[in-house]
Amino acid sequence: MNADGRERGEGDERRRDQPTDPTDSPRDVTPSLDVIFDILKNRRRRDVLLYLDQNGDEAMLDTLAEAIAAEENDVREVDVDSSQRKRVYISLYQAHLPKMDDAGAIAYDKSRGTVRLTGSAELFLSYLYFDPTQGSEPEGAGSSVRRALQSVRGWIESR
Repeated sequence: MNADGRERGEGDERRRDQPTDPTDSPRDVTPSLDVIFDILKNRRRRDVLLYLDQNGDEAMLDTLAEAIAAEENDVREVDVDSSQRKRVYISLYQAHLPKMDDAGAIAYDKSRGTVRLTGSAELFLSYLYFDPTQGSEPEGAGSSVRRALQSVRGWIESR
């Protein structure tokens, strides 16, 4: 039994998406597939990644909220009303952006209202843009290892 009264092993295992050192940030750790899919399962979070990827990797929260509200309501950005904008803004501010920041997909500065893609965002985007009809696989999560093994196998077979 642990000092906090839990059975040994209960809650002791470190999740793969958590930093191993308390001084590490989540962006220093490759997110697990569970974390990637958890982020990508929500439409607004996917829309955040797509918007940033297609509009210069960085945006202000209010600009992002307006663009997503326009997309969700099938209107132009100038035609988004305040309630549509507010509904998206609040969910991004309170839930989605902090979660995406914790996962390492984005860097969210709450005090400045800025959102930007991180280096890890490429991994999230590769799954977001993945098209199984094209016969390829998303980058990351083992695909580079598979390619390396295929190269080595090809080299061995050619000898």
